[in-house]
Amino acid sequence: MFGPDFYPTPRAVASKMLAKISETAVHFLEPSAGKGDLAQVILQEGQRENPWGRHNRYRVDAIEASPELVQILR
Repeated sequence: MFGPDFYPTPRAVASKMLAKISETAVHFLEPSAGKGDLAQVILQEGQRENPWGRHNRYRVDAIEASPELVQILR
């Protein structure tokens, strides 16, 4: 599952990447999601509070070929 071609994105790198994206962006595609590190940071950064509760301003679509990693993503 975590072979030599598995490169998880460190949280600090993911945060820096997200900071460079337009503030109007709300829909993200993670075409090689692995175990979801990058998607997780995007969703955590998108959490917002309002008088009616929590919501997320971001949507992430994740694609992963490895069945084992898909199970982790779910």
